[in-house]
Amino acid sequence: MRTVNEVILLGWVANDPLLKETQNGQKLAVFNLATKRTWTTKDWERKEESQFHKLACWGKLWEKAVKLLSKGDMVYVRGYLHN
Repeated sequence: MRTVNEVILLGWVANDPLLKETQNGQKLAVFNLATKRTWTTKDWERKEESQFHKLACWGKLWEKAVKLLSKGDMVYVRGYLHN
């Protein structure tokens, strides 16, 4: 049986992307993405919860992330989860 590891996030860039380099010279951009979840309790009270997701962009995508993204931008991200 196959499995699926796909994540879709829509949120705000929490910090300007930082350019990093691995020990073997591979470049990547890292930044945090803030998302918010809103729900209503059984007593009709509205609740909110914010989460911050640490993201890494590899390959040619790191160049675009560093060049085009900045704190406060809304961005749609599609990728996979790696712990």
